[in-house]
Amino acid sequence: MVEGLYQESIVKIEEDLFSILLDCNFYGESIVTPMHNHPVFEVHFIQSGDYRVETDRVKKILKNNTCCVIKPNTYHCVYTSEDSGIKHNFRFSCTAPNPQLDRILRSSKWKDDLIIYEGVEDEIRLVRLTIAELEEKPYGYLTSVHNLLSLLLLTVIRKITDIKKPDFGNFEEKNKSSRNSALIDRYIYFNYTKNIGLPDIARYLKISERQVNRIFIQLYGLTFKKKIAQMRIVTAKNMLLQYPNISITEIAQTVGYNDPYYFNAVFKKSVGMTPAQFRKNAFGNEEKERIFPLPRHCHRITDKDRE
Repeated sequence: MVEGLYQESIVKIEEDLFSILLDCNFYGESIVTPMHNHPVFEVHFIQSGDYRVETDRVKKILKNNTCCVIKPNTYHCVYTSEDSGIKHNFRFSCTAPNPQLDRILRSSKWKDDLIIYEGVEDEIRLVRLTIAELEEKPYGYLTSVHNLLSLLLLTVIRKITDIKKPDFGNFEEKNKSSRNSALIDRYIYFNYTKNIGLPDIARYLKISERQVNRIFIQLYGLTFKKKIAQMRIVTAKNMLLQYPNISITEIAQTVGYNDPYYFNAVFKKSVGMTPAQFRKNAFGNEEKERIFPLPRHCHRITDKDRE
């Protein structure tokens, strides 16, 4: 168990290694975050109260005693209007592409990049036992936490994957595709605000630019250029709502556009209005959605961060 902002535990299920990340939300603090995405799975257990999960495609209500699993690289936020609600969540990823990762991603249970299922008594019991071990730290607690998290993750994986035996025909091609998908997800997540192009990611993956675009269309239904623009615009929209006192020029630079006039044109083409109009409409509408504070560890991207 590695401690810090996140507590990380590497668990092994059969021959597959998984990284499990815990933060204060695992303990039931339920600190809300703005719309965001990341290249890992996110799991939420609703112990009590009603919560809402929102993505850039859907809005759903999560009742108590339910679990919601969110696919990697899905823009989302989860929140409640109830002070008494209790929710636990953690994130996990595969430390390397493997058949189980492919099986999870290809599950027929995904609906709009979410899987929601009921009946999480066993999962919440495992969460409570894990929290007790981490807080009390009795002799052998790290071993106990490792075993509890392994069982917790195994329980979730079994519930979100198809029961039928997966087809591993042409395994080498599928494994190569999964590897490229994981590398692309990670690369664009950490670099989409920088001045990157097809040649950069093609060199990173050691494949042709044509192959990069084909993979992007398969993964996202968008070309590389359009996917980068989409991620920048989503981040810009969030910043326009999150930071009313920050200039549009600074927001443009933060998300990767050095020319504010070009940013203005791209934003208007995507959203249907200029950044200034979008911000004005949002703050002028009394029935607007709630605006979430950034988590304490987040900060605006600066030129120094891009170096």
